[in-house]
Amino acid sequence: MVDYSKWKNIEISDDEDDTHPNIDTPSLFRWRHQARVERMAEMEREKEEFKKKKQSCQARLMDVKERIQKKKGDETELKVKKLRLFSLKFV
Repeated sequence: MVDYSKWKNIEISDDEDDTHPNIDTPSLFRWRHQARVERMAEMEREKEEFKKKKQSCQARLMDVKERIQKKKGDETELKVKKLRLFSLKFV
């Protein structure tokens, strides 16, 4: 029978595989954390910029739609006036 008791208290560390022995591991972890925080902040800034651009585009779109509606209304009024003038000439 094989005795496995000597492997019972082996300490396994996750950072052993990704760091070189000459690299200060706590400093590396701080650096990675800082880089992640900066990336997250940059993503938030980009998200806010996108929201602002989206809102300004939607406002411009609404303005253009209102102008189109107004122009269509003006065109129909003009057509009605032309028809009235045309009908008055022949009466």
